[in-house]
Amino acid sequence: MIHSGYVYKSENEVFDLGHNDSIGRLVVGIALFNNKSVLLLKRKADDSYPNNYELPGGLVESDESLLDAAIRELFEETSIRVLPDDLSMIVHGFDYETASGKTRQINFIFSSVNQMNTIRLTEHSSHTWAGLMDIQNNVFQMTSEMRDSLLAIFNYAK
Repeated sequence: MIHSGYVYKSENEVFDLGHNDSIGRLVVGIALFNNKSVLLLKRKADDSYPNNYELPGGLVESDESLLDAAIRELFEETSIRVLPDDLSMIVHGFDYETASGKTRQINFIFSSVNQMNTIRLTEHSSHTWAGLMDIQNNVFQMTSEMRDSLLAIFNYAK
């Protein structure tokens, strides 16, 4: 198992380690920063993990790279477009169990982009910008895995 906050050298390393750890599904999370705050989306009340905050993201399709999945998911969930050049780094998020099996979330850190005022949500009830102190002080409801992952992301994004 990889520990939260691990920085990957390449996408191939992600796939190799996932195979070695019997990971059935890969999902991506996108940490998009604006003025030292990260974008969080609030899950709908009737969704799994109701009303929890999370990074934008979702399932990696079988025919796409992790980076392509991150760019696609961010756009699908927020209407924000980023480019591959906006990528800062890839860090491990966390592993969790679902009805579909063991899942690994891989988080991408993107530098700030100029479209912050055009967020249009399609799958979540609301969004917010959270700073490090918000995460440390448990201001927003989220899983402990997401909180730990965000703390690691803030550490790497310094």
